[in-house]
Amino acid sequence: MQSKEHKDTKYAWQLERDSDYTSATAFDSIEECIADAQDYFAEENVKIKSITIQELEPYEISVDAERVLEVVWEEAEANVGDLVDDWLDSRTAYTTEQLNDLSERLTGVVKTWLKETHNEPDFFHIIGEKEISICNIPQ
Repeated sequence: MQSKEHKDTKYAWQLERDSDYTSATAFDSIEECIADAQDYFAEENVKIKSITIQELEPYEISVDAERVLEVVWEEAEANVGDLVDDWLDSRTAYTTEQLNDLSERLTGVVKTWLKETHNEPDFFHIIGEKEISICNIPQ
């Protein structure tokens, strides 16, 4: 886990990896995260030896153009049959650069639509974890 906290980085706590005891909130600092865990376990009257701090980053939308083109091809095949056999063949129809360009464009369109419809992701993904011993947590 990085020692320097970044603007978009958030933190959550978990009693231990894969535990049901976890914070429902993402915190701006490790210190806030530790304080919340201490408060939670004090209220529950649970003695803990350590917690796992999870480093979080906002989930980033990404559209895989190759998967989109597969769906487009499958739809065409379902409608017109074998006439589409050589159409959009990934070995000959387009280059990797063209596919990457399409992925970027589609990602941009989806992100814009999500923003316009107020459906942007409000969740995070874990990018790192670090166990902190209770002796390192000020009481």
